[in-house]
Amino acid sequence: MSDFNVDVDVDLNSAEAEAKLNALTKEKRTVKIDVEVNQDSAKKLTSNIEKGLS
Repeated sequence: MSDFNVDVDVDLNSAEAEAKLNALTKEKRTVKIDVEVNQDSAKKLTSNIEKGLS
């Protein structure tokens, strides 16, 4: 069995994929979270949220 190299030129039309991605990212989503925290973990959670918003 021998090895061989192949050069390939491809013309890709990504319009359909882009349309699907745009539709996905434009949708508003709601996430419901039920969390139980103590005082220490509440401070860490608040800090992480603040870091994520900045």
